[in-house]
Amino acid sequence: MDIFPSILALDWESTATIPGSIVPSTGDIFPKIAYLLGYDLFLKVNQEQVRRERGEVPWEESYRRSVRMFVEYGLREDQLYELLPKVVIPRPGLLEIYQFAMGRNIPLVIITGGFSCFVTPPYSYYCDKIISNEPVFKGGYLTDVNVKVNGNKGEHLRHICRYYGVPIERSVAVGDGKGDNTMLKEAGFAVAVKNAHDVTKETVRTKGGRGYIMQGDNFTELLNVLHNTEM
Repeated sequence: MDIFPSILALDWESTATIPGSIVPSTGDIFPKIAYLLGYDLFLKVNQEQVRRERGEVPWEESYRRSVRMFVEYGLREDQLYELLPKVVIPRPGLLEIYQFAMGRNIPLVIITGGFSCFVTPPYSYYCDKIISNEPVFKGGYLTDVNVKVNGNKGEHLRHICRYYGVPIERSVAVGDGKGDNTMLKEAGFAVAVKNAHDVTKETVRTKGGRGYIMQGDNFTELLNVLHNTEM
């Protein structure tokens, strides 16, 4: 009989989501929002995103700089929510992952460096927890961000496991970027999606039989792995 994981932790952007047609090169949300607001803003936001992903600048410093670009643009709260259905494209099979977790009473946790609102319905309804960064709005406009996730995803995973009383060895973490590496290293079983950065895939490889790199873009592949994973 399969021994199922006791915690399932997912990154959101470029892990649970895919690029779509707006900015085909990335599943990250900031560049796609910027593209819909204006090409000049997109160039600045995307350049900053690339620098952040490459580790050329401190993550939180760069992240706050990206948020300031939207603040200076004058991004309205209602405008942001109107754009989300266009830029948040769930990965095929994501709903089945949720159903897998719910059917087995496995807490499903999203740990993301993006805004909390980027985890859109119905997926936001079915999460046991969303650990994210919180946008600050005043007078209907974006003014700042409260940063909770800044490269410390491993710490958040440990906290979640303690909260649910689950050994971290029975956790599964899924990610794509350098910011997910601490979480993937801590998890009992680590998964890198197909589009993951090379350094992230290498992190998963170092776990030997306790890791898996997806070969396709559909999360049903991950379901097959979970069904055959002994924790």
